[in-house]
Amino acid sequence: MSEDSPERLASVAAKIEALEPGPEMDARSAQVIGWEVLGVAKRFARGVRPGGEERALIPRFSIDPAAIFELEEGLAESEHFGLYVAHLVESVVPEEGGAYSEAHLFAIAHAAPEVRCRAALKASMKIPTKLASPKPEAPRAAAPRRPSRSNDDVDLL
Repeated sequence: MSEDSPERLASVAAKIEALEPGPEMDARSAQVIGWEVLGVAKRFARGVRPGGEERALIPRFSIDPAAIFELEEGLAESEHFGLYVAHLVESVVPEEGGAYSEAHLFAIAHAAPEVRCRAALKASMKIPTKLASPKPEAPRAAAPRRPSRSNDDVDLL
């Protein structure tokens, strides 16, 4: 079995899905954004922030809605962000053939921290999704730009 075989990736995805929210999920999520994990205890994990020298408690990414923003900000600067978004969408939006609505946006915006952590872990392991295209799309032609109007052109009431 090759290192990136579909069977291996499916096995890794199943292990990620089986992770419970808590210190282990927090530590693994922290590694995605560059933390050095020093240890995982029953109630917390310790590590060193990216570029830092001091030991710190790893944020509770898997249970704290405020902490998950640090994880997502770190992902936004990484190569994994597009795949993260695809995994997040796939985990909260039922398959409907691409017909999305406001309810889907609400589901994505309110996804639980543990769902976001799982999406981040899958993206970092480069596990493909049904939503992620296997090859990059060809660039689209830019739409013609209309000349912008200045404030002088606007009729006031």
